[in-house]
Amino acid sequence: MVDLKEFHKGLLDILLEFDRVCRDNDIQYSLAYGTMLGAIRHKGFIPWDDDVDVVMDRKNYNRFCEVCPKSLRDGYFFQSKDTEPLYPYNISRLRKNNTAMIYPEWKDSGIHQGIYIDIYPVDRIPDNKVAHAIQKFFVILLTPVRITRNPVIYMNGCSKRFGKALYIAKNMLYYVVRLFPQNICDKLEMHYITKYDDKPCKYSGIICEGGVLLRPDYGVQTFDTESLQHYKEVDFEGHKLMCIADPEDMLQRWYGDYMKLPPKEKQVMFHQPEAFDTQKSYKEYV
Repeated sequence: MVDLKEFHKGLLDILLEFDRVCRDNDIQYSLAYGTMLGAIRHKGFIPWDDDVDVVMDRKNYNRFCEVCPKSLRDGYFFQSKDTEPLYPYNISRLRKNNTAMIYPEWKDSGIHQGIYIDIYPVDRIPDNKVAHAIQKFFVILLTPVRITRNPVIYMNGCSKRFGKALYIAKNMLYYVVRLFPQNICDKLEMHYITKYDDKPCKYSGIICEGGVLLRPDYGVQTFDTESLQHYKEVDFEGHKLMCIADPEDMLQRWYGDYMKLPPKEKQVMFHQPEAFDTQKSYKEYV
């Protein structure tokens, strides 16, 4: 059973270290999704929330990935494809050492599994519907090739979201998918992800993972590109953190009446880890 007070304390430690690295290097970011909602509605964590999401436009994200590994204080680990070969995602995570947050699909994957926050790059979505469809198609097509760099995650991932037949079919394709040249596929995927980042586009979003693009709420939870040019500070658990300048407008579009609490039965953790510990390393569990 996760002690949410202890969990929130651990997440806040990571978030404040993330914020320090960004401020020390003139990098702009924004709290996002449930974390942004928590900041505006609760001045901190949503009481039952169990993760932290932050976003950056691609320019700030690339800069962060460059400086973070050498800017972090002891006790933290920046997790990306570049810092951990078996980590297969295009988003990155900042993790706390000597802690554990283990999910069944990651347990034997060989990656760092400490408590973490998610750091998402935001890229531009072309206004033209055909161009947008092509962008989505190639990212969804090429994501499995990238995920094969970690067979455990490929075989176990998304088992709850897929029907059994589709899940079995996906795993049967593993040995075919991994025949594609990894480096070429990575470059092609990144080409389509970032293709429109220097062009005027009304919307931007997290388009670097095929699984995200398949979610039904993807079309709603995008950003106005202009909003990513302006930032302000918001209160979060007694600290000042960065957020887009007009979070209320974005939250209204994402959640409707965002100040209204959901029914009691929905005030529960979304994720259910197999092991959680703020005092012991994940290495003691895997």
